[in-house]
Amino acid sequence: MKQKGILLLIFLLSLTTITANGVGNYQEQTVNGIRFELGREPLLFEEGRPLTFSISAHDTSTEMPMEGKFSIRIAKDQKIFFASGDFYVKKTGPVFFLYTFPEHGAYEILVRLENGKEAVFPITVVGRERNVSLLFLTIVLLGILFTLWKRQKRA
Repeated sequence: MKQKGILLLIFLLSLTTITANGVGNYQEQTVNGIRFELGREPLLFEEGRPLTFSISAHDTSTEMPMEGKFSIRIAKDQKIFFASGDFYVKKTGPVFFLYTFPEHGAYEILVRLENGKEAVFPITVVGRERNVSLLFLTIVLLGILFTLWKRQKRA
């Protein structure tokens, strides 16, 4: 019984993968001797759902993590949805942040180090399915149950 519990715990922990680079799925770009990594979880981005990102930068000549301030900008069609210069990358590992995309479409996440070097990561956000028919069916079913309950109460 104890082994089943341990196996279940290992399985649950493996559902959200965190690697040395940050969160499980990641993109990387090398620009002027710096490898930028943008980790993301989950793999499919849906509007209105919080997403986890990790950012790190490495010097490609030494493979050592870089340390310093950087800024992030999230934009879609020249419209900026988020911008901040208050992040600090440490040599100990990536920086994590959460963001919820307000609408579907093609976005760009720009990561710029304080030395001016930057990388742009394209992100596609899909729309969430809104199952109106299920909501309508639920309301109708509740109405029928309420009517039956009222009739039974009168009898």
